[in-house]
Amino acid sequence: SLNFIFLQNGPDFIQIVLMTEKTLLHSKLLELYRVLDKAERRAFKKWLYSPLHNEHEGVQQIFHFLDTRQGWTATTLQRKRLWDALHPGRPYDDARLRYLLSLSLEVLTDFVGYQTAVQQSLGWQNHTVRYLAEHKLHKLAKKEIKKAQRLAHNHYPNAERYFHQFELEQWQFELEGTQVRDRATNIDAIAHNAALFFMQTTLRYACIASSQNHIKNTAYTLPMLEAVLTQVHTQYHSYQDQLLLLFYYHAYYTLQGMASHYEHLLDFRQNARQRKSNRCS
Repeated sequence: SLNFIFLQNGPDFIQIVLMTEKTLLHSKLLELYRVLDKAERRAFKKWLYSPLHNEHEGVQQIFHFLDTRQGWTATTLQRKRLWDALHPGRPYDDARLRYLLSLSLEVLTDFVGYQTAVQQSLGWQNHTVRYLAEHKLHKLAKKEIKKAQRLAHNHYPNAERYFHQFELEQWQFELEGTQVRDRATNIDAIAHNAALFFMQTTLRYACIASSQNHIKNTAYTLPMLEAVLTQVHTQYHSYQDQLLLLFYYHAYYTLQGMASHYEHLLDFRQNARQRKSNRCS
C-alpha cells in the first residue's frame, strides 16, 4: 500500500514516484525520441505530417509540444501542461492523454523501423525483389536483382551481405532456373552464399561464446562448429578473399590459447591499417 511504501522509504521517495507519474521525463516516448539525431528529426517531421503515416492531429501536437520546450525537465514535461497545450480549458483526462501518447509512440516506432530498413540498402532491395516476384512482374524483378547484386558486391563482406546475396540468388533461381530445364542454374551461387553466411555467423558467435566462457564460466553448444573449423582449415587458400571469415577463424583459436593464430590477427590488423592509409592517400 502507499502508506507501507511511505514508511519504508520516506517522503522523498513518494515525491519522486508521484513526480515520475505526472511527467513525461522518463516515458518510453521521450526515451526513444531523444536518441534521434538532427537529420532523423527532420525526416521524422515529414513522416509525422504525412497522412499516409499519421492521421492524428493530437500526435502532431504532442511532438510540437516536445520540440518547443526550452529544456526537458520534470517541470516542463508535466502531463498537465501537455494536456493544457492540447486542449486548453478542458478538464484533464488522463485516459485520453495516455491513448494519445500510446499513438505517438507507435508512430515514432514505425518511423524508426522504416528508417532502419532504408539505411540497410541490401535488405530494402531484397524486399523490392520479393514484392515484384510475388506479383509476377518478372522483368522488373530481374532488373532489381541486378541492381541489388551490384549493391551487394560493393557492400562490406560480412554475414549480412552473404545472407542477402543468398536471398537474391534464390529469387533468381525461382525466376529463371525453374522455367527452362536444360539451362544451367545458379545453384552453386545459392549454396556458396548460404555456406559463407553460416560459416561466418558460426565463427563470430563461437568467438563471443568463448570470451564469455572466460568471464562467466558458461558452456555453450554450437552445432557444426567443428565442421566449419575443419572446412576453413582444409580449404584455407580458397578463402583468402574472405578476410572477415579468416579473422573470426584465427580469433577463435586465439581465444582457445593457440598463440600461433594470434600472429595472424596481428597481420590482419596491419593489413587493415595499410588499406585505410591507401584510401586516405
